[in-house]
Amino acid sequence: MHTSPTTSRRGSLARNASRTVPFLWPLAGLLVVMAPTGHLGMAAAIQGSLQLTRTFSTGESRQYRIQLVVRTDVGGSHAQKVGTKAYLRPFNESAEQTMQWRANIQVTRMPGDGAAQGGFAQIVEQDDGFSALETHALGPLPHAVTLQDSLRATLGRWMPSSGRTLTCSYSEARTGGLSPIPSNCGPALQEDSPALLSRWLLLAVRPAVALPKRPIELGATWTAPRAVELPGWSAIEASEENSWLAPDENAATEPAVRLLTVQQIAGNVASPESGSGNSPVNNPTKSNPAGARAAFHAESLATVSLKNGAVLAASRSASRELSWVPALAKGAGRPPRFHARLAAEITVEECHGSCATP
Repeated sequence: MHTSPTTSRRGSLARNASRTVPFLWPLAGLLVVMAPTGHLGMAAAIQGSLQLTRTFSTGESRQYRIQLVVRTDVGGSHAQKVGTKAYLRPFNESAEQTMQWRANIQVTRMPGDGAAQGGFAQIVEQDDGFSALETHALGPLPHAVTLQDSLRATLGRWMPSSGRTLTCSYSEARTGGLSPIPSNCGPALQEDSPALLSRWLLLAVRPAVALPKRPIELGATWTAPRAVELPGWSAIEASEENSWLAPDENAATEPAVRLLTVQQIAGNVASPESGSGNSPVNNPTKSNPAGARAAFHAESLATVSLKNGAVLAASRSASRELSWVPALAKGAGRPPRFHARLAAEITVEECHGSCATP
């Protein structure tokens, strides 16, 4: 499943491979969701006056159901010669894997007093109840099956064996930021360096969200450019957009708010045809006249409690994509274009009562 490069959906990443995580994390959306008993008026009342922060209590525990869908696809056009003429024949191959599990979150320690002011709470997360991998492949055999097998092996290496529990310990700040998270607490996908999507996944599968340093103002949207440096990328453009959204009165179990965050980054990278992966694409060669374009895009819409900043639900997605034009096929009227894409979708839902997974 060499979905090599990276395509930007709208996310803004980190300054470099090692700093990508903090930048990616604010991908969670924050919407105020109130119980359908007049809490909408409460949301209006706190506008412009409340900066949401995460508060903790010793022994606090929550349980979540997590679903992860990973999809890889490769497509383009092959030059096919018929007589003295060459024609372009399109193709597309893809594979998809779905898995679910249960995340049990417990606050085990807080710095100083119980308010954890200005510090971090220690979190222990125990993941269990992993479902069997659901696999789908589309496209001509055997290529689609190869993608499918590769994807299954990648996720299978991360899943604990049947009946076992994956335990992860990390810290959560009052701003919602997490650190440090062990690398084995998220699947490592097969992607070219820097591993943007794998780093994003390490944070996005956690039931937490980075809270903006901005008071709640329903309907407000703010955008900011980002200065990003990534090894092997040039002519980089990146941005981040955040929006406070109105509450969905029918979807909440307690007063809450939603925040939508969209991050994206795009730039030039070496074409897969360059072999070494280090040739600059802003100086195209005869064999690769158009170079390659990489992009990463991430979104998050999370529902967050107004009482303590805890995540009640979240929907997140991210993708990285590479598109390039290979050497022009002799006789072809226009060069074939190829793309490779790797994407992930995550659903986070707090459990009330039973939290069984399939």
